[in-house]
Amino acid sequence: MHIILTHNEVKSTDKFCGFEMDFDINTVKQLRKNSPHYVWEVGWIDFRYADKFHHQFLLFKPNGIELGKKDCDNCTDPVAGEQI
Repeated sequence: MHIILTHNEVKSTDKFCGFEMDFDINTVKQLRKNSPHYVWEVGWIDFRYADKFHHQFLLFKPNGIELGKKDCDNCTDPVAGEQI
């Protein structure tokens, strides 16, 4: 099977604990045209997601792996510079 996606997400409202997760993430090519791509335009795994201000994430970037946590009640969008 050959699937072509620009982005995709899978969400669940179920709660789990004590589990193992296996996944395959492969960025075949960058889809951005006429400008350099950003290193964060790759596969992400979001977990412990409460809302857009409270979650943790794992990125598989070309220059390494990033593990992060977003934990704020009033956040600024770093790209647009506006309050979200």
